[in-house]
Amino acid sequence: MDAENPENWFSEAVATLGDRLTAARENAGLSCAEAASCLGISVETYTSWEQDSAFPRASLCHTIAGLFGVSLAWLLTGESLGVEPPQNDPPAQGPCLPSTDADLRCMREDLAETRLRVQQIDERLQRILLHLE
Repeated sequence: MDAENPENWFSEAVATLGDRLTAARENAGLSCAEAASCLGISVETYTSWEQDSAFPRASLCHTIAGLFGVSLAWLLTGESLGVEPPQNDPPAQGPCLPSTDADLRCMREDLAETRLRVQQIDERLQRILLHLE
């Protein structure tokens, strides 16, 4: 981490697109397979993006940003709204409560439903835009 300015943790000078994809996916609580499925691509294609051996098409970048809940600018450059830099504080100790696991499961289900709705809206908007051109 940039000790002088933690805001630059995921900046272009410090992190790659693959680094930001990984951080955003993990922050969203998704596996590579889940992210790939939501984007309609193979796991191999998605992991190649995180490994910086390939890059997503520009037309998918907005969808990726929406899926992970980060701004497009952050995803591409590391600036603007993205994920928080890791904290140097030690993790809190204590047992994982069963209600917390259930809450997380419900939140993941809600997130999956929301992603599907966003994807459907995005597809409708794309069709509308095609008719306007």
